[in-house]
Amino acid sequence: LGEGNVVKMVVIDQAYIQDKFIEYCKVNTRSDDQSKEVPTTPGQIELLKMIEQELGNLGLENISFSKKDSYLVGKLPGTVRDEKVTPIGFVAHVDTADFNAENIQPQVHHDYDGKDILLKEGRVLSTSEFPSLKKHLGETLITADGTTLLGADDKAGIAGLLGVSTWFPRDLTNYKLEKTKKNIRLYRRVE
Repeated sequence: LGEGNVVKMVVIDQAYIQDKFIEYCKVNTRSDDQSKEVPTTPGQIELLKMIEQELGNLGLENISFSKKDSYLVGKLPGTVRDEKVTPIGFVAHVDTADFNAENIQPQVHHDYDGKDILLKEGRVLSTSEFPSLKKHLGETLITADGTTLLGADDKAGIAGLLGVSTWFPRDLTNYKLEKTKKNIRLYRRVE
């Protein structure tokens, strides 16, 4: 970018990721280990179709959904033209554990205070049972209501991948790419 230019780290839209995560958690994608089909339940196809629509909204190209094996693929067009860059693939799954997944009601706990989290039917996420909760003071936590699973594995991964897709710029003209052995950092020039 040249000497004297100010650069600013690009920020990911956390509200978008949270909204997509909550939306996707509400879809029942419970696995059925008795099914001979792939995917094993109609809810998994429903979620894949929702994600397919979102990939299109985000401007991804070559979006394809295979009815045979239920793979959904989209391509974010490359933006680096003047150097050889290795493509990166990201993978996530839509099926969730074989636990109750009917009427999932995600609960958002803003600015977590470090206390036990009270859920429905007298259930509690206790800090004595889950001491790592205290590491998340002041953060937003999302839980199930205690009557169902949340389905965070891997709906959090899906929402995160979509968030990265919204963040990654389509034109790198005003950006600086910094590569090290372990990381790639992208900075935007601020005029």
